[in-house]
Amino acid sequence: MRLLFAALFFCAVPIALMAALDSVIDLESGSPWLKPGVLAAFAADTALTWWLFHDRRARASSRRLRALQRSVEQGGRLEPDPALDFRFAFTSTQRDLLDAERVHRGERTGMRGWVRASVVGVGLMFLAGFVFFGLPDILRGRIGLAPFVWLGMGSLLLWFFLVKPLRARRGIRREAPAAQELTLHLTPRGIDCDVAGVGRFLRRWCEIERFVPARKGVLLEFRDVVNWLPARVFADRAERARFESGVATRLAQETVRFQAGPVLHPVVAELEGYGLSELRHEPGTEATGATLELTFLRDGTERRLRLDRPLLATFDEEGLEQGSRDVLVVQVPHPELDGLSVRVLDGEGHLDLFAEGLVDLGERRAG
Repeated sequence: MRLLFAALFFCAVPIALMAALDSVIDLESGSPWLKPGVLAAFAADTALTWWLFHDRRARASSRRLRALQRSVEQGGRLEPDPALDFRFAFTSTQRDLLDAERVHRGERTGMRGWVRASVVGVGLMFLAGFVFFGLPDILRGRIGLAPFVWLGMGSLLLWFFLVKPLRARRGIRREAPAAQELTLHLTPRGIDCDVAGVGRFLRRWCEIERFVPARKGVLLEFRDVVNWLPARVFADRAERARFESGVATRLAQETVRFQAGPVLHPVVAELEGYGLSELRHEPGTEATGATLELTFLRDGTERRLRLDRPLLATFDEEGLEQGSRDVLVVQVPHPELDGLSVRVLDGEGHLDLFAEGLVDLGERRAG
């Protein structure tokens, strides 16, 4: 999304300037200052786009990532950091959610708050230009490019940077509870979330898509939800600095981990010619954990695999009912980080399972 807005900005500014100039002078007149002026405007637009949209945290992240990559290339292990152990219990308010929405929007667009406000002002100027200059020309029958560029640019800018954010914030005020008790426990293995009135969830570090430290708090964006840690949950600046450094390092470990190519599990050779016929979930107990049993069928013979403590399980029941003969069992690299050691997926996209362990239960006659 950041790249999309950067591309739109990079293209929109020259188009808007050309349209404005076209309404004042004839661009085809060949004025001697026109060509160097266009080149200077292009260079300024390039520099301004880079300055507004480049990721200011990328350099530190790159250094941390390169150090981990060199360590792994030299045979090192991605050891979990025992110091990454933070527990926060606090009351989340609507004000916190509004702060999270603002930070999330800024990260998504790549623009800081004052830049977005300036863009809204530019949108209003475009619409004002259309109303006071373009519309009268159209009514007189003098139809040119500039009025339509002003109208389109102004409408798009106000929609993306004013109307949509206002609607999102109004939805938070209407639908979100005024206050909600929340407990987050972050460890090297994952993030234990306990939300009062909703339930308890264990999220893995590989599910985090974005980590954004901000002045008023810290944003943790998962694939399906955004978590916000307000600045008040930290005892002092030192604790917050340790937290941000620990999380950044842990996420860099995940990046290095999944850069490694997949390694097939030895059990794959035993599954040749088998098709997945059944998937059964057993909840287990708190001590033993849940299990998933996969049954494969070939010529009247069943072969069963048991996944211990499966996590991040996604599967399409309707698709699995049709059978799948393209099932892969992959060993997850660096299981010392979070305990996940195996992944099961199929080529049709009906199945994607992570688990802490795999047990081959052997063959038996079907029925």
